[in-house]
Amino acid sequence: MPQLDRIIIFTQLFWLFFIFLVSYMVLTHFFFPLFLKSIKSRKLIVEANLKESQITHETSLRNQIVFTQIINEGLSTLKHFYSSKFLLKNTAHDLNLSFVDSMIIDSTLSVLLHCDQIALESIQINSRSYKLYYNN
Repeated sequence: MPQLDRIIIFTQLFWLFFIFLVSYMVLTHFFFPLFLKSIKSRKLIVEANLKESQITHETSLRNQIVFTQIINEGLSTLKHFYSSKFLLKNTAHDLNLSFVDSMIIDSTLSVLLHCDQIALESIQINSRSYKLYYNN
């Protein structure tokens, strides 16, 4: 309002406040509830996602603990099996390499059928470097 005249300044201020008041009432009556609904719905969505992520995290932790227990049980079973079936011997005549080779070939075949070949390329099998004996 650069052209304020002293005679009409009160009418200009009246219309300014009137337009401001009407626009404020329209905004608060029609648009403000919509904004509040969207904010509340976003808050509920965030809370639901947070609960779901906590449940998923707890489930994954439980699964990880169970997986670790299963792996430890399997490894202890393998340790017991190998410690009870194989003994290290100092003499070469006690060594039964054909049986050891057949067991290594069988286990390698099962690993090749069920594992990735790229991971197996780094494994070197040399049964003749160890003096193993199988107990029946």
